[in-house]
Amino acid sequence: MIAALRAIPRRRLLVAAGAVALILLAGAGIGWSQLRGDDTAPGWSAGSPGPDPAAASGPTESDPTPSGSAESRPKPPSGGSATGTPAPRIHPFANELSGATRTAAPSPTARLKMAEGLDGCDHGYGERGVCVPWTLPAGVTDACAWLRERDYPPLPVNNPRDRHNLDRNKDGVACGPGD
Repeated sequence: MIAALRAIPRRRLLVAAGAVALILLAGAGIGWSQLRGDDTAPGWSAGSPGPDPAAASGPTESDPTPSGSAESRPKPPSGGSATGTPAPRIHPFANELSGATRTAAPSPTARLKMAEGLDGCDHGYGERGVCVPWTLPAGVTDACAWLRERDYPPLPVNNPRDRHNLDRNKDGVACGPGD
């Protein structure tokens, strides 16, 4: 792309850039006469109404002040800027809050009821936070050996059902001595 631009003579590039600039300025409503500073041309572009001849004529009998004087110009709202930007609206209702305040409710103590195996864990073994898989991988014949390979310690059995048959000697410890 740069090599292609270098091959074009510099004068053609300048003419093309000027044409692009004029197109952009025309799209913004700025005419060629305004760029040259020509006062004889109208100060409007196609698509917008022209200047109001009555407003440009100066003071009239009913309005003794000139149209450009400070008295006739609209004033910005208080707190706003001179460009007419309104001041931010600050709602005072937050400063008027009243009534009793409430403290946070205590943490619930009841256990959450959820279907067994919903999270993929059999929580019938070990302490809270221990996850013995609900379904052991296919081909596993000795579940205790599989759990030991994954660094599971002997786990207390919390469910009398013992789904995986990990407490073979029924001492209440899954994958413990003698299982």
